[in-house]
Amino acid sequence: MHTKHTAADEVGSVVTERRFGPDDDEAELSSVVAATVADAAGVETTELDPLYNSGVDPDALNTLFDGAGEDSRLTFDYAGYRVRVTGDGHVGVWEP
Repeated sequence: MHTKHTAADEVGSVVTERRFGPDDDEAELSSVVAATVADAAGVETTELDPLYNSGVDPDALNTLFDGAGEDSRLTFDYAGYRVRVTGDGHVGVWEP
């Protein structure tokens, strides 16, 4: 299933998008978020500030989407990008 985004949701052009799930190389959703933002920025994840510096608790994010319904969605800013996580398994990154 693909995530549908409305014009009101988008603040710029989609830079990158990645699916997450149990078969991911990344162990947790917060790691997938960091890797996706790093891809968008063209840097290694170690070069990004920790996710919790953006006001998002990585453990809470991992727990929130563990078994979340497909209609679940969370949008936040991280490392100069707008990030959207959806319950159907997508992490999308936009430039504001």
